[in-house]
Amino acid sequence: MAQTERSLSSSTRPDTDLEVSEKSPQVERLPESQLVSPVTETEYPEGGRAAWLVVVGGWFGLFCTFGLITCVGVFLEYYQTGPLADYNPSTISWITSLQVFFQVGGSAVDKSQWGRVYDSYGPRWLLLIGAPVYVFGIMMLSLSTKYYQILLSQALLSSMGSGAVFTASLTSTTSWFRKKRGTVFGIVNSGSSAGGIVLPIMLSRLFNSFGFGWTLRTVGFMFLAFMAISCVLIKSRTPPKPRPFALSDYQRCLKEPVMLLTMFGGFLFFWGMFLPLNYIIIQAKASGVSSDLVPYLLPLINGISLIGRLTAGALADIIGQFNCMLIITAFTGILTLVL
Repeated sequence: MAQTERSLSSSTRPDTDLEVSEKSPQVERLPESQLVSPVTETEYPEGGRAAWLVVVGGWFGLFCTFGLITCVGVFLEYYQTGPLADYNPSTISWITSLQVFFQVGGSAVDKSQWGRVYDSYGPRWLLLIGAPVYVFGIMMLSLSTKYYQILLSQALLSSMGSGAVFTASLTSTTSWFRKKRGTVFGIVNSGSSAGGIVLPIMLSRLFNSFGFGWTLRTVGFMFLAFMAISCVLIKSRTPPKPRPFALSDYQRCLKEPVMLLTMFGGFLFFWGMFLPLNYIIIQAKASGVSSDLVPYLLPLINGISLIGRLTAGALADIIGQFNCMLIITAFTGILTLVL
């Protein structure tokens, strides 16, 4: 019996495990800067005053950024009947397409790069730089009358700033919640739905009453106030970990087939996600829908999405994020084809 206990204890000694791991050629040792402490990184507050204030700040950030993206159809309709009437619809669509791409497309110069800035310096600098750039782009758009001016101010300048605010607003909540993460993401994302309800009606009415320029200046000042709230409330629980740029950080995920398929699936989802939002107003007018109803189509879509975001977030905590995503993606694809 004693001999058996000695053999068991010797087989579970830490130095034996170390010898095995050192001899294994398949284990890749990460740099110490990338190692995660099991105590400080996995003990999530799951609530509390500071955590919920971050959620409130993120809600306002999503209202201003993704909320405006969900009503780009209003801009397309205005451009085609207003200052860019001489351009074909395909050329005009480049404005809103690039705007969406630079904010949420995940390109090397925008989303993924903002993510690296967030990891290295936290959300504070993203907000303090991104919010003024975003508002400045909107103000420049209010003065724009030519195609290249609108393209530069709306598709490039403002979308770069909004991408920074969007990244900080959405990512900061991950350090405060784990078990409730889906529910919290749904609450934060409901800010974009609220923006998608208010902004299309606001833009359509003010375009006719005050003109394009003063409408966007009004929106710019409103966004400045809302994003000031985000700048005050949003913070990360974990300290930033600056590290130099390394191409291997981007190459590592490309070696995993599961990760590649996940990225490709997400790419296809976002590729088709904005088609109804961009063209439903133009398509409705071409199909003879009442002019009194057309301005309310986007608010109706975003109003329903408000319910969907909150429900899907809570459901993801129960059945898992990927299972929930599969159901939503299939359902969305079917509805888009029917539309």
